[in-house]
Amino acid sequence: MDLTKIIKKNGQGRSVFNFDHVFMSDIHWGTHAARAKALCRVLPNIETNHMTLVGDIVDGWHMSQKKSWNLGAYHRQGMAHILRMQANKIYIPGNHEENLRGTIKSFPQHDDKEMMYRKLTDSQLFDIKVMHDMDYTDPNGKHYFVCHGDEFDPKLYAKNDGFWYHFGDKAISAFAHIDHRVNEGLNLEEFSSCARLKAVFKLISERVTGVKERASTFVKSNGYDGLIYGHSHISGFDKTSGIELINDGCGTDGAPEFLVVANDGEKAILKWHKDYLRIMREDNSVTHTPWAALDMNGYGDFNPPIIEDVHTQNVDRLSRIMYRMWPGQDRVKGDPIPIAHPAHG
Repeated sequence: MDLTKIIKKNGQGRSVFNFDHVFMSDIHWGTHAARAKALCRVLPNIETNHMTLVGDIVDGWHMSQKKSWNLGAYHRQGMAHILRMQANKIYIPGNHEENLRGTIKSFPQHDDKEMMYRKLTDSQLFDIKVMHDMDYTDPNGKHYFVCHGDEFDPKLYAKNDGFWYHFGDKAISAFAHIDHRVNEGLNLEEFSSCARLKAVFKLISERVTGVKERASTFVKSNGYDGLIYGHSHISGFDKTSGIELINDGCGTDGAPEFLVVANDGEKAILKWHKDYLRIMREDNSVTHTPWAALDMNGYGDFNPPIIEDVHTQNVDRLSRIMYRMWPGQDRVKGDPIPIAHPAHG
């Protein structure tokens, strides 16, 4: 992908990338692992016709473990910027936000009663359509199934095996907290001690669970040319099974990373570092292009401005919905699901 050919001037005279489609997953807003400030610099450099959020955008698992529920300023700004983008937007919930799918949960502190969260798939949140999964046809006519990827990971929900997933997530969260303190204390941003730990943990889990084998079988049996997914945080293009498995990466390992599709159908996974852009092409070859070579200002200001507008107000409205679906520890002693709908079908 020749990125110099897809740079254009926006309405404010700034050079921005213009894509047909952006697929982004595993941002994990609400955690220290999220590169929230970096995303606030990245997003204004992008214009796209379509944006699909492929799960684990907000980390409900983590937020429900916090003493009090709150989003950081740049987490809130990043969410607001997605609302600002003039694009056809779709949100596919991941396992860290599975409650949006209408998941049934048990609460021992409430006499083991089960309550169902309000199902939000097949509904609209502002201008974002929430879907469980979707079909996608690229500009060249290739047909892909798009989902978060936990659908092909049965051990995630197994009674015994599920423990190790949560244990691994807690360990990664602890390292992410250390990274956050180091980056904050030394005025850094891309230091990540947990990136290697996470890569090893995810790679082992991917091999043990056979996620790719299940995904390949599903894609082939349903007539798709490929799959676009997240979940594992391991980005790349895999064609070893005869079909194309594309993992769009994550927004937590040092710098934001996501899949882009140009108007001619060419694809790449971009990782937005402070000094350069890392470009992974469809053959998995990688190049590093300095921002100066692209005649762009890279991220822009190190500390992006905090904007207050109707979109940040809408994020606050969304936050209240999320707080009810993933109440923090300050609500555990009360009704854990103020908007539970036990009879919801």
